[in-house]
Amino acid sequence: LRLLRTRQAILAESVTGGSVADVAARFGWRSPTRFREAYRAEFGETPSQTVERRIRLLERLVVRG
Repeated sequence: LRLLRTRQAILAESVTGGSVADVAARFGWRSPTRFREAYRAEFGETPSQTVERRIRLLERLVVRG
């Protein structure tokens, strides 16, 4: 549940330029390495890949809009 909530916050804050490390720390992830490994195991991509994918999606929506 903590991992899912962290992912939701990362997605929400990717629009405003929030740091993945800051979000993870706020949700109690003390080790960036352990967070990244757990995240990748659960979601099949790293947190930074999630942010990059989200930004690309938003850019496409703006261009089409």
